[in-house]
Amino acid sequence: MRIFSVLILLAFFSFYSRAQSCTVSVPALQGTYTGDCKKDKANGKGTATGTDTYTGDFKNGYPDGIGKYTWKNGDWYEGGWKHGQFEGKGILNKY
Repeated sequence: MRIFSVLILLAFFSFYSRAQSCTVSVPALQGTYTGDCKKDKANGKGTATGTDTYTGDFKNGYPDGIGKYTWKNGDWYEGGWKHGQFEGKGILNKY
């Protein structure tokens, strides 16, 4: 039982340390990231928070797919993204 507990703890810490190395490529979103990773970059569904916040799809560390980006002043865009730039149809809300 003790060995099993140690193995579980080692697996948890291994996963936790790998999750911490997941990077976001947009400087304004660098800070904290929770979500899917691939090759140490945000990839899949996730949320990145720096001076701005983005929740949605990531690819290779960039917002890519569908998501919502909120700037620190409260403006936000929700819709399509490609390599960190909004693209396609979406809604831009300016305060």
